[in-house]
Amino acid sequence: MSSKWILNFAYQDKKRHGQEWRSYSQHGRDMLECILEQKEAITLYISNNDGLTNLTYSEWELAKSVLNILRPFEEIKKPQVTKEQCCISEVIPSVVTLTEYLSKEGPNFAHVGTIKNELLTSLCSKLKTFLQSFYLSKSLS
Repeated sequence: MSSKWILNFAYQDKKRHGQEWRSYSQHGRDMLECILEQKEAITLYISNNDGLTNLTYSEWELAKSVLNILRPFEEIKKPQVTKEQCCISEVIPSVVTLTEYLSKEGPNFAHVGTIKNELLTSLCSKLKTFLQSFYLSKSLS
């Protein structure tokens, strides 16, 4: 299965359902969640067919950890989906919530420390850049 086919499928699905807000990364998260929900069926299918290799226990756990990191982003994004624009008073609490979540340690983040740290660094950097440009534009007006 080529990446071109996956991107085309995601685009057609977005077009078909009229959900312009859904991104390719969202489709990837949805597919990963579906794979985890179907873990038993996938494992059974693989065990009944020669030449196929199942994921290891640590790979299944890694997939769960990646979903644990991405889930709060989806929850925070849901209320803003129907809006074309949102207020800074909506953005800052969301960023603070995500920052606190990503700053936590624990079993939900097993094997994904680097991803978690990169997301946290990027989130803080983007907020800082946004706030600097926001306040600079206000002071120039």
